[in-house]
Amino acid sequence: MTGKIAALAFLLLLLVQALPVPARAQEEVKKHEWIDHLQGYRITLPEDYEITTNSSGESHMTINGRYIASLFSPWFVFRNLKSSPGEASRQLLSLLQSAKLKGAPVVTLSPLKEETRVAAILELEGLGDFQGLWCFRREGQRSYLISSFVSASLVSRYAADIETAFATCTLLRHIPFSLFEEPTEKAYKIKLPRTWKWEGSIYRDNLVPGFFVLRATALDGALGCFTAPPLHLPTMVSAETIANTAALEYLKRFIPDIRLESFTRYPRAEQEVRSTLKHLQANTVEITASRGTAVYFGVYKGNPTRLRLDIAVECCPMFFSTGGQVRMYGWWAPLVNYDNYSALSQSVLGSVMASRTWVETTNRYVNEAYSYRQQTFERVIAMREAAKVERYSDDFGNVVHIDTTSVENSRFIRDRDGTVYYYDQGDAEGVEAAKKNGQAELKPQ
Repeated sequence: MTGKIAALAFLLLLLVQALPVPARAQEEVKKHEWIDHLQGYRITLPEDYEITTNSSGESHMTINGRYIASLFSPWFVFRNLKSSPGEASRQLLSLLQSAKLKGAPVVTLSPLKEETRVAAILELEGLGDFQGLWCFRREGQRSYLISSFVSASLVSRYAADIETAFATCTLLRHIPFSLFEEPTEKAYKIKLPRTWKWEGSIYRDNLVPGFFVLRATALDGALGCFTAPPLHLPTMVSAETIANTAALEYLKRFIPDIRLESFTRYPRAEQEVRSTLKHLQANTVEITASRGTAVYFGVYKGNPTRLRLDIAVECCPMFFSTGGQVRMYGWWAPLVNYDNYSALSQSVLGSVMASRTWVETTNRYVNEAYSYRQQTFERVIAMREAAKVERYSDDFGNVVHIDTTSVENSRFIRDRDGTVYYYDQGDAEGVEAAKKNGQAELKPQ
């Protein structure tokens, strides 16, 4: 337990580096009640948040959580506890004694609620001050932890969001599930309720080192969730454009009569990813991002069905050349009992837990490939700098620049197509034969 609470306190150190806080007003974002039937809780958060699960089984709730967590908004973590709230809070306080804090932790006890809150400002080297707020609770026979982390300079801006999340976080009855492990590479685990089925693969190309493409379904496919293979675009387009074009064509493979009902854009999420990636690239690369959710309607498996699709588009020349990369995550459910079924489908999608070993191995391969590419670039640049380029021309005065580094003491012939060939200096017969064939000899200027 101690190690897992430590992860909550210092996870920011592992994921990010110091980021300047942009001077901008907080945008109003609608609230949404997120329900996780598999972890067994509900919570109200802004609708532009995403819920993911880490390898330890904790639910992480952040903006752009599936891609890169941002420091410009609160980050929430939920975890079921095996110990009591009091014991878990004491373990955290013991851990915080070895941390660099700004002032002493503040502990608030609410015996009637069976709740213990701990607040602390952590001085994180290179990151600045961050507020950690941990709330340990007991409801019935279960105990849990809901916590938040946010830059100390942003606490007042997001105080209402944080309090709303803490006030609305309550427990639900668990739905029984089994933990299914991806079979080919042991890349991730996913929680599957009884009767649910899985199919999937790991997608790779020259720009994507590994992406989980999956489809989990129940009730003969009447409800389920999926991730689509990434798309690479020649130019950057908006998530709304994707919703009306590429996404719609992809979904028609499964639901031929599907149509777009609505689209909600998330400007705040777009700004968050731009700021984070721009800083990580030392402010030298322009990043464009587009975020939003599309809602579709169609008849699937004989049932009127609604499908929700989260669409993320990024254009970062450092990563994706000059075009954009599109990622899509979705879930669907029949209109009958839609809210309950949809929440279950979303819970399954959010339960994907990437293997830490797989992530570390993939990152190592990526770093090795990037290092090799950089070394290749450096060798090419060194060769160019060391190259001996000389000016040659034909009888008509047409100038050609030729790298003579490895072909010194040679004679050069250019054919009608402009291709340059070289002959040994002593190969007079070969040169004459080429000239008789209509090829021109080039002379140094």
